[in-house]
Order: sequence, then C-alpha cells, then structure tokens
Amino acid sequence: MKIGIQPALSTLSIALLSLSSVVYAESPQASNAALSENQNMPALISKINQQISAQEKTIAELKAEVRSLKAAQKNTQQLVHNAEKKSTAAAHSAGKTKALETRLIENGTSPVITSAYLGVPPSWDASDLYINLPTHNEDTLLMQRDYQMDQAAIKRGYEAPTSPVLVLSGKIEAQALQSKPFSGSQQSNLSVSSAEVDFVAHVSKWVNGILGISYDNSAPNANNGKTNAALISNSRTYVSQGFMTIGNLSELPVYATLGLRTVPYGHYSSYMVSDPYTKNLFRIKDPALLIGWHPMIDQLGPYASAFLFKGDTGVGSTPSKVNNYGADLGYLFKANQVKGDVGISGIANVADSLGMQANGISASNQFQGFGYLPTGASGTAEVLNHRVPGINVHTEFDINQYTIYAEANMATTHFAKQDMSYNGRGAKPAAAHIEGVYNFNLGNYPSFLALGFDESWQALALASPKTRYITTFGTSLFKNTVEDLEFKHELNYSASDTASGQNLSVILPGHVSNTVTAQVGYYF
Repeated sequence: MKIGIQPALSTLSIALLSLSSVVYAESPQASNAALSENQNMPALISKINQQISAQEKTIAELKAEVRSLKAAQKNTQQLVHNAEKKSTAAAHSAGKTKALETRLIENGTSPVITSAYLGVPPSWDASDLYINLPTHNEDTLLMQRDYQMDQAAIKRGYEAPTSPVLVLSGKIEAQALQSKPFSGSQQSNLSVSSAEVDFVAHVSKWVNGILGISYDNSAPNANNGKTNAALISNSRTYVSQGFMTIGNLSELPVYATLGLRTVPYGHYSSYMVSDPYTKNLFRIKDPALLIGWHPMIDQLGPYASAFLFKGDTGVGSTPSKVNNYGADLGYLFKANQVKGDVGISGIANVADSLGMQANGISASNQFQGFGYLPTGASGTAEVLNHRVPGINVHTEFDINQYTIYAEANMATTHFAKQDMSYNGRGAKPAAAHIEGVYNFNLGNYPSFLALGFDESWQALALASPKTRYITTFGTSLFKNTVEDLEFKHELNYSASDTASGQNLSVILPGHVSNTVTAQVGYYF
C-alpha cells in the first residue's frame, strides 16, 4: 500500500508562495502609507505580523501532517512485510506437509496404518476391515483391496505406493455362555473366545501377504498333564496364517500363493457365532502352494485354483513328502438383483482336516483325533490304512438385503474300520449347512437375523452332534463393534449308534443340548 505524500508537499509549497506574494505585494503599499500617514504604521505592522503568524501555523500543521503520513506509510509497509512473511511461511509449511504425505504414500518411509483408505466410507459394523475378510480365497480378496488402495491414492493426485505399506487389523471377541450339555448339570462361562492381529503387507503392485497371530482359548488337554490347570496357564499364541501372493488382478488373471493358509476346500461362510458342522469337520489349514485363475478386477465369471501340500497323515507311515492336493472351481455371477457364487472343490485326503486331527475330546481312553495316540491305542499317530478323498459343494446368493448360504462336505469313500468306524464298519463322514440371513437397520444401527440348520452323518467318532437348529441376532451399537446373541438346539446321535477311531471308542452320552451365547467383539 502506498500513501500520497506528494499532495501534502504541494500544499506546503503553495502556502509558502502565497506568503511570499502577500509580503511582496503589501510591503510597497505599507512603505508609502508610512510616509503619508505615520499614524497607520503600527496597525499595518500588527496586520502583517498576524498574517505571518497564521502562515507559520499553517506551515507547522502541514509539517505535522507530513510527519504523520510518513509514519503511517512506514507502519503500513511493515504490516505488508509481515503479512508477506507469514504467507511465505504458511506456503513453506504447506509444502513440507505435502512433501511428507507424498513421501509416505509414494516412495519414502514405509507407512504403517490401521485401515487402508479405499476411497469409500467405512462400514459402521467393521465388515470391511481386513480382519473380517472371508478366509476362503483370501489371497484374491487382498489383491482386490490392494488395487482399490492404489486407485484411491491416484484419485487424490498421488502415484500408487512404491514402497511397502503395512496394515494392522485385529479383533477381540468375548463371550458369556449358558449351556445345558448332552450330559451333566448346567454350565456357564465367561471367556475371550477369539483374539487375533493380522499384519497385512502391500509390498508392491505384484506382491502382497499376510501374517496372523491368534490366541488359543482351548481347554487344557489331558495329554499335557494340566487337566486341573486354570485355562490361563494353558493359553498360547500362535501363527494362524502366513502367506505371500504374487499376482495383480488388474493386469493378469493368474496368481500364485505360498504359505500357511486355509486351503480352498470349501468356503464355510456364516453369520453365526458358532462355526457350521462343515467347517468343524472338514476345514484344512496347512502350508501350501496354490496356482489360481480369477476374474480381473470388477469382472465376474469362472474362477479356479489347484493346490498341494504335505499333509499330516500318511499311509503305512507318517508322510515324508508332499502327499495331499486339491482343486476349487466356481463361478461368480450377477443377474438383476441377484449376486452369487457357486462352486465345487475336492481334496485327496480329508483326514488332514482340523476337525479330524483333533476332535476336542480330552479323555485319554477315547479317540482324540488322528493327531493323537492316547495311552492304550495301537499303531502310530497320523498313520492310515488308506487315504479318504472328499468333495465339497458351496453356494452363496445375495438378493437385496437377504443372503443364503448352502454347503455340503462328504468323504467319497469309507475309512478303514481300524482308522475310523461307525456302527461296526468304516465311517464315511459328511456334513451340511444351510443358512438364511436378513440384514436390516434397527434404528440407526446395522443389524441382522440369521437362521440355520446343520446335519452330520457318520461323524460320531469326530465328536460331532447329529443335528443343530441355530439362530443368531446381531447388531452394532458402537462403531467397529458387533453384539451377538445366539441360541442353538442340538440333537446327538442315537444311543444305539457306536463309533471308534484308532480302535478306541467314542462315547457321547445324552441326546439334547441347548446353549445361549452372548458375544461382544471389537475390530480395528
């Protein structure tokens, strides 16, 4: 800002000139008057002195105004300078902030975040967090999430991250349980039913992976000598999964995964607190190599994968090489309001499933699973007379706010009678699960109601009930939490049914069990 000093100086000059003209014009007249009229001299002198005093006062006022204008100009220049300095500092600070964001997102220090920003509002019920991704085909889901994260960065003017990005995601679920078991008096318990932290690594546009650390809340086992020990003294943490995937579904529909994971033999999706019978009996988790084909990003169609791994069980002796394998085929589709996934998968040996390796029985005089050889059992743990293949059929349909799951597993041949029997002959275990879910808002809270039915066949040796009716209501009263209330009614095999494994019997007395479970979980 510039202040106009020149007009003030011009005014001063005019005033001085006016004074000079007045003095010059009046001096001769005063002299002549003094000669003719001596008596007028004092009056003239007084008049001149008054005019000089007035001009001097005017000059003094103009000088004061000039000083004031100069001071104002100096202050204004200082204010402008300070404002420019602040503006420059702010711009420099903004540049530093932008540089930091660019460094974190593009090619600097690897950021560690708790939720990858995908450019869409996060779900209130935490269903979009990594910890809640389905475990079947998790590698393809991670590739799709990586692509979405890259696109969200690009949309905001950044390049896709070129340095690793680590996402932490986890959960803690606590339960209160009231049960009337198949035999004995009523039981109740408070427990941490699940605790897990997943480290999800977005290494590059072609490589990602995940490492999961979980808490084991299993009751003390008779084999560890702590049958009367408190649960906390037997608890442990362990690596629940850890694998890497090479692939990029935005550029190529083929990918490969290597590491500890749930192999895609079955999907086992459910809204229930309790796992379905299909998952309890047939889910397989092992270090495996998988080669897969999947539709490109935002596309539907067929998918397929083939996998192989070294199983726990062997024929004639414990395995010393890769001896188990399987495949999963399916089709993703969308027609009008219906979105779905149908598929079929198979495995060379179902005895490597978690439910057949350990059936949950702790009594040392009963069959505990192929992973144990209790006192009095003949033979060697993990040794079979022959392998037993399995097949799985899975379907999922989403129709507006409704979801339907249906799945079935079965062994395709009978176990050798010495390995696992049912009613005097080799067992051929099978299980099925069907579930319907209605999603709705209870006020402002996302909620659901699920109804399900489970059935097992020839699975008495695996400590599975025969039939289950189950319902679960869930809601999310607080962000990133889920509150569930579940009731299940289970019926056991008939008292006349018999079963054994490794020539040890399995006894499950009682016929009816009812359980109410309240669960609260929080997720990040």
